[in-house]
Amino acid sequence: MSSKIQKKSKLADKLERAIKEAIAHAQGKLVLKGLPPEFLPVGYKPKVVKRVRTKSKRSQGSFAKAPKVSARTVRSWESGQAVPARANARQLESVAKKLHAPSKNKR
Repeated sequence: MSSKIQKKSKLADKLERAIKEAIAHAQGKLVLKGLPPEFLPVGYKPKVVKRVRTKSKRSQGSFAKAPKVSARTVRSWESGQAVPARANARQLESVAKKLHAPSKNKR
């Protein structure tokens, strides 16, 4: 393989990885590296997700059924490894309002 082809191949691999990360981030499945939690929208912070779930007295598996996500996804929201997609965040806000749980993360 020539040097020029190898460089193009490496660039293509990097672009493919970047696009996959961007899609996962847009879907709320991935928090981009280096993005500290204080820069996340308030309603998406891990403490808020866990507070809403625990106040609703549901397990992660049970809580995951309404937005049609896996228990693993709920765990990743609660651990800060991912953030809910917009539609899921709206569902969390709705549940929080019904429970009279604060929807803002207080410091």
